Amino acid sequence: MTEQEPTPSIDAISISPGSMSLEVGGTGSFSANVTCTGTIDTSVTWTSSNPGVAEVSGGSVTAKAVGDATITVASVADPSKTATATVSVTAPAVVQATGVSLNQTSITMNAGESADLTATVSPDNATDKTVTWSSSSADVTVTNGKITASANITTQITATITATCGTASATCAVTVNPV
Repeated sequence: MTEQEPTPSIDAISISPGSMSLEVGGTGSFSANVTCTGTIDTSVTWTSSNPGVAEVSGGSVTAKAVGDATITVASVADPSKTATATVSVTAPAVVQATGVSLNQTSITMNAGESADLTATVSPDNATDKTVTWSSSSADVTVTNGKITASANITTQITATITATCGTASATCAVTVNPV
């Protein structure tokens, strides 16, 4: 009497970890463990209940938008054998600008001339690096760092150009001589 080999079957499937939290743009990975009886295909498929929030491919997850998604791993040989895990996606942390520096702190120019200033925002990973520019004098204007002195200046003036990002700012003193 020979012993009969058991019928091949998928006994169980599990997923690890059971949950994860990611920021939008972040990535993570899940692994699947398949237990079986006999020789059988142990490959799996991965799906997301909300691919717009968390997209999954081969167990690798990419966070797409704020929200929650359920990741399901299923046996190819026996699709009724599944396991699930949750993914919570949050907005990325906001990194505030802590400093602004200018390529020049003082400029001397003549009436009617223009000069360029460049602002650098720190830290490099600041979430919003938008710089706003202002001038203390109507005769000296600034747009996106380009300073222009009025041609109608008849006496020497000094204006302060300010570059601001969030609560950080830097200044440049501009002296304009009449022509």
